[in-house]
Amino acid sequence: MIIAECSAGRASGRAVLAVARAAWKAVPMNEPLRAPDHDNAPPGTLRDKRRAALAGLWTNGPLAAAKITVGIAAQSQALVADGVHSLSDMVSDAAILWALGHSDRPADADHPFGHGRFETIATLVVALMLGLAALGILVDAGLRLVAPAGGSPGALALWVAAGSILLKEGLYRYTARVALRTGSAMLMANAWHH
Repeated sequence: MIIAECSAGRASGRAVLAVARAAWKAVPMNEPLRAPDHDNAPPGTLRDKRRAALAGLWTNGPLAAAKITVGIAAQSQALVADGVHSLSDMVSDAAILWALGHSDRPADADHPFGHGRFETIATLVVALMLGLAALGILVDAGLRLVAPAGGSPGALALWVAAGSILLKEGLYRYTARVALRTGSAMLMANAWHH
């Protein structure tokens, strides 16, 4: 929806740029993550983590559909591959939401130290997905070197790719900011995955 508005005219393009600028707040990447303390977490920490994961889920869904649809219509294999990568981002966002639902449970007889390890498991899942996405890009690039595709995809594919870059960068900045504030390695891995 935003991508179509961006290609429809300058005013809409300016709106997308305004959203991207607002999301472009400085994220200090050299600041170390704090270990999450689920028992003494400030109010709203879990809510903030869920919002970040939901923002990724709701951004990547329409973005994947737009990339795949326009990629097929414009005969852009790269855009279709990027759309599939956005689907993998959705899966990692869903894994994070699942982990957040389980990691916040209080300690019980079977888990005297709480359920915080669910975040560690989700971090490993996101890292694995990031590695698989990198491998997929490497294989796709190698196949293109051997058998290049003919023709140029056109301006529409370029607009969708440009809109995707803006949305993904804003999503990365937002997710990384929440990860640093909450000390969540899981969210930081997801930010890098975006």
